[in-house]
Amino acid sequence: MLKKINLIMLVIIILFSLSGCKVYKSPSDLIKRPKTLEYTNDINNILSNFLSEQETLTLAVSQTNKGSIRRVDIDGDKTDEMILLYKSDKNIYKDEGQYGIIILKKNNNQWHEINRIEGWGDSIDLVEYKDITGDNLPDIFVGYNTKGSTNKRLYAYSYHDGYFNTIYDVGYYNAIYDTEYREFGLDDLNGDGKNELILLNRLEDNSTNIRVLNYFNGQFNAIDDLLIDNNSYYSTMNVGNASKYKKGIFIDFDMGTYFSYTNLYIMKNNKLIEVLKYNDKTARRDMIRSQDINNDNIIEIGLISKVNWRYNSIPINIWYQWDGEDNIKLVLREYYNYDFGYKIQIPSNWRDKFIVIEDYYNNIKNKVSFYPLYSNKYYGEIIFSIETYDKDKWNPNLLKKQKYTVLKENEKNIVIGIIYDINEESKYFVNEEIIKNMFKNIIE
Repeated sequence: MLKKINLIMLVIIILFSLSGCKVYKSPSDLIKRPKTLEYTNDINNILSNFLSEQETLTLAVSQTNKGSIRRVDIDGDKTDEMILLYKSDKNIYKDEGQYGIIILKKNNNQWHEINRIEGWGDSIDLVEYKDITGDNLPDIFVGYNTKGSTNKRLYAYSYHDGYFNTIYDVGYYNAIYDTEYREFGLDDLNGDGKNELILLNRLEDNSTNIRVLNYFNGQFNAIDDLLIDNNSYYSTMNVGNASKYKKGIFIDFDMGTYFSYTNLYIMKNNKLIEVLKYNDKTARRDMIRSQDINNDNIIEIGLISKVNWRYNSIPINIWYQWDGEDNIKLVLREYYNYDFGYKIQIPSNWRDKFIVIEDYYNNIKNKVSFYPLYSNKYYGEIIFSIETYDKDKWNPNLLKKQKYTVLKENEKNIVIGIIYDINEESKYFVNEEIIKNMFKNIIE
């Protein structure tokens, strides 16, 4: 009987393939009912029991730092469920692959598959979980990348009575507010205690569209819809704390030809208000994405300093925060070395009275030296240097009697901090402890 059913299914698939038709299941149809298996806590057993031979774990493209196996309390019982992101080799459609998530719950030392949510696309863009329905339980948002397009498709699911129901897809919204997006955000913009869905999209004429939606009376509703017609080349969005007491939407615009700037929008009376816009305050040559750079839970705007060509100095990144009015305030200065994966956070009392110069030596892969500026003049006195060596060529004798500390070491390189004799009363004074605190690994 089973072979007969399989044969019938194969014939149906062939007929659709020959006709050139493409049949898509609705998101509700792609949510499968659970199955239960008993096994140990070993993750390999979890994967072998809940993933078929045709299925493998996958990462969300825009969330690679979050991994393909995640833990989150879905049902509010103070115990984390497990979410597996996977892709499948079985594909009856030529242009798109099958992707999805599996949600597992553990009861009585037994794991249960409470839901399997499947979708179609080129890859998973994101899997996010945050409450938007107001029941204090995290809803699940899944975004899929589309092959050959920068647009992505978003679907949302809400958990009730042990099962996820679709609350946002192409069938739940109209053509004006469809599920396409470029950037995604979830936060309480208007301060009503409930999160809003924020979507940034790029239109065909290169204008930028920001949509803010809430969930009310069992459906998504548009709070505000803002069109920014600046013909930008590229744009990114970050949603979060603009100040200690106010949420905001940061839009970083790349205008092409070495020019970019940042706009900041906050919500008042359910309307998006532009509080930082294009001017010389947030304009810069190179595109830097706004982010919380110093882990104070407030988003900063990044600018790159001008190069002092007289001394051939290296530019640094300068980070600002919104001042709560219509201006920005300085927060942090940093030197970045992307080649060797580190950055230096400059002490605030140095202000802008320093320069960074890169030197070249035969036995050193890279050397960067920090010098003070007195009355805007460079006298050649070194505060400290960062030297990078090949790991297999490194020898402490290379530094002879210099004071140094190892800052970073991996299979290829070793990064050394060279400490010079600056007077302890000087604001430029550094010792081993200070230089280690200034040195940070760049986390991509």
